[in-house]
Amino acid sequence: MATNRPAYFDARLLSYRPMLVRMATRFAEPADREDLVQSAFARAMEKWTDCREGFAVWLRYIMLAEIQNYRAGRRPVSSAPANDNVPATQDIILEAKQALGRCRHPEIMIEIGMGSSMQEIAESCGLTKQAISLKVIADRKRLNSRRRRKAA
Repeated sequence: MATNRPAYFDARLLSYRPMLVRMATRFAEPADREDLVQSAFARAMEKWTDCREGFAVWLRYIMLAEIQNYRAGRRPVSSAPANDNVPATQDIILEAKQALGRCRHPEIMIEIGMGSSMQEIAESCGLTKQAISLKVIADRKRLNSRRRRKAA
């Protein structure tokens, strides 16, 4: 997938890495810090067109949103396209089927997993974007609470 993102944006983003690392150090466990920084990088690269002026402030807001997600127990969901060259193993397929079985709205979660936007799903289901968002949030909470109980 080609991007129109200018090279200077990526260079500028990398120059702010120390700031993001410092923020992650204050708010995250050592094992999660690099993931938090990478998550902020991914979000910034995804939303690069939203940055107008005040690059550092914009990047801090992105990092603060990632920190809030981290504190709430939500792990970042990558919007990067899936690598179709990697075959799914039986274990991964089984785990995905089990996770979908625990969802109240598996058809919506499948669409999210396939990269559809909330707006696209809302239009195809005849619901509002907010209704779809609430259903996705509820299912994600359900899955995350199950994962936390399993890890404990």
